[in-house]
Amino acid sequence: MDGSQAEGHLSFPSPPVPGPCSQAGCHHPAHLCANIKSGLGLLMFVVVWKFEIAEEKVSGFEAAYGAEGAWAQLFRNSPNYLGTELLRDAYVPGAYLTIDRWASEEAFRAFRKDHDQEYEQLDRACDSLTGEESRIGAFTV
Repeated sequence: MDGSQAEGHLSFPSPPVPGPCSQAGCHHPAHLCANIKSGLGLLMFVVVWKFEIAEEKVSGFEAAYGAEGAWAQLFRNSPNYLGTELLRDAYVPGAYLTIDRWASEEAFRAFRKDHDQEYEQLDRACDSLTGEESRIGAFTV
């Protein structure tokens, strides 16, 4: 009997233990995200915003709009919120993008409806941090 058999049974290596998803802000196991991406057609709904921030406001802006900031904390009231990415332009000082990921457009709309007052309050509270703000778009990926 060789090393691949023991008492008449074949032995196979154990499958790898899945690690966490590599997507920023995602707390799901990698295999769950991969299964969603490969099998469901409509994978997620993404909202992208562009900001121009004055140099003296950068620290406060990054704190509020980052993956652990006030916006992400508000969005986490929904189980269908998948995470936020804050991207800083490598060449243009003060230029940023945010990417907010949701399980579906319906989930995002339901969140906005259920949390409209809190959303609008936070938006007003953050107005002083942003010089210019524009929605790039809302996408299904």
